[in-house]
Amino acid sequence: MAGKSGRKKWVLAGKIFGGVLVFSALFLIFFPILFHNYIAEKVTDVTSDYLTTELRFKDTRATFFRHFPSLTLSMEDAEIMGSQPFSGEPVLKTETLVFSISLWRLLFTREVKIDEIDLDNARVSFMSDRFGRPNYLIFKTTTEDSDTSTSPSETIIALDRIRIQEADLSYEDRLRGIDISTRGFNYDGAGSFQNGNLQLGSRFEIDSVDVTFQDVEYLKNKHLTANISSLYNDNTVSLQFEKNDLQINELELSLTGGIDFDPDGYRYQVDIRTGGSHLKDIISLLPEQYVSWRDKAEVDGMIDANLHMSGLNNSRRDTLEESRIALEVDFRDGKLKYRDAPVPVEDIFIDFKGSLDNGLIEIEADTLSFIIAEDFSRGNIYMKGRKDSFDLKTRLHAQLNLHLLQETLKLPDINFGGHLNADITAEGVYDEKNSHFPITDAEFIVRDGSLQTSFPDPIEDITVDFLLENNNGGLDGTSI
Repeated sequence: MAGKSGRKKWVLAGKIFGGVLVFSALFLIFFPILFHNYIAEKVTDVTSDYLTTELRFKDTRATFFRHFPSLTLSMEDAEIMGSQPFSGEPVLKTETLVFSISLWRLLFTREVKIDEIDLDNARVSFMSDRFGRPNYLIFKTTTEDSDTSTSPSETIIALDRIRIQEADLSYEDRLRGIDISTRGFNYDGAGSFQNGNLQLGSRFEIDSVDVTFQDVEYLKNKHLTANISSLYNDNTVSLQFEKNDLQINELELSLTGGIDFDPDGYRYQVDIRTGGSHLKDIISLLPEQYVSWRDKAEVDGMIDANLHMSGLNNSRRDTLEESRIALEVDFRDGKLKYRDAPVPVEDIFIDFKGSLDNGLIEIEADTLSFIIAEDFSRGNIYMKGRKDSFDLKTRLHAQLNLHLLQETLKLPDINFGGHLNADITAEGVYDEKNSHFPITDAEFIVRDGSLQTSFPDPIEDITVDFLLENNNGGLDGTSI
C-alpha cells in the first residue's frame, strides 16, 4: 500500500509539473498574440512621456522567445518625427525597431526596464536650418520646480544593450556649413536615459565617414572605429565626450571635451591627441585625390600631437566670437620617398607649438630640419603677437636641389625645379603702424627655377637674387 501511495504522489507531481509546463508554453505563445496591441499601446504611452514628437509604426509583433524571459516587441517601419520646423520629416527611420522589455514592470509599474533596443537598416538624419533651428529637440525637458508627484512619468530607462546594424547617419548644419555623413554604422553597447540625459558607452564602427565644413572636404570615405563614453543632454542640447578612443583608417586618436548648442550658435571645447603614431597613419587621412600618391609613397617616422579647440561661435552679428586653437607636434626620424625616386627625404625633425587665441598668434618651432642627398634644410622660429604687430626671432637655412626634391616627393598637381639657397636671420619687433621692423639679414637665391601647377602653361627660367638687410629696425636702416 505504501508503494502504491508513493507512486500516486509521483504521478500527481508529474501531472502538476506537466500542467505547469503546458500552461507556461501556452502563456508564452498566446499572451503576446492576444495582448500585443495592448503592449504596443503601453510602450507608445510611455515613450510619449519622453518624446515631444510622434512615434509612428505600421505593425507590431511580440514574442517571449527572442530574449526570454523578457518580452520582445518589434515595430515594423518605425519613424520618430523631427521637431519644428522639421515635424514632417523623420529624425529616425528604421525597418525594425525592437524593444526587449521587462513585462511585469511595464504592466504593473511606471518604471520601464528595457533590456535591449535593436535598430536594423536605420536612417538617422540630424539637421538644422539656416536660422539654426534643429530637428533633434525630440525629448521633453524637465524643470526643477516641476511637481514630480504629478509628472506624467517617473520612469527611468536603463538600457543593458543598444544594438544598431548597418545604419546611415547624417548631420547637416545649414547655418554653419557643416555636413557629416556616415554609411555602415554599427554600434553595440549600453546606455541609460534619465532627466533628459542620454548616457552611451561602448564600441562602434563606421564603414565610411565624410566630413565637409564650409564646402571644404576634410574626410572622404574614411573608416572609423571608436570606444566611446559620451553624454548627450537634451535639456541644454549638449554633447560631452568623456572618453573616446577613435581610429580613423590607421590613425589612433583620443577625443575629450564637449559641445553646447543654443539657437544663436554653439560653445565648444575639444581636445584631440595622438601618441606614438606613424607618419603613414597620418597620410592615410589624405583626400581622395592623393590616394594614388599615398599608395606609391614610402614613409616612416613617429609623431606625437595634441590639438585643442575651444570657443564660442555666435550667429548674431553684434556679438563677438571667442576662439582658441592650439597645436603641438613632435615629429622625429621622418623619411619620405616616392616609389623609384633616386633618394629619400630623411632625418625629418619637427618640434612645433602654435596657438591662435582671439587673434593673438604664438608660434614656437625649435626644430625644423631634413636632409636630401647632400642638401639640407634646418631652422627655428619664434613669433608672438598679432598680424600687424609681433615679436619675431628666426634663423633659417636651406640648400636644396628643387628638381631632386620634386622627384623624391612627386606631389600631385604640382611640379617644380631649380636650385635654392637661403639664409635668413631676423630678431626684433614688427609694428606696421609705427613702421618698425626686426633686425634682419636675409639672402634668397633661386637659379634655373620652374613651376607647373594646374594651369596649362608652366613658369620657367625663374631667377631670384634677393638680399634684405635692416640694421636699426626703421625704414632708414633697410636696404633691399
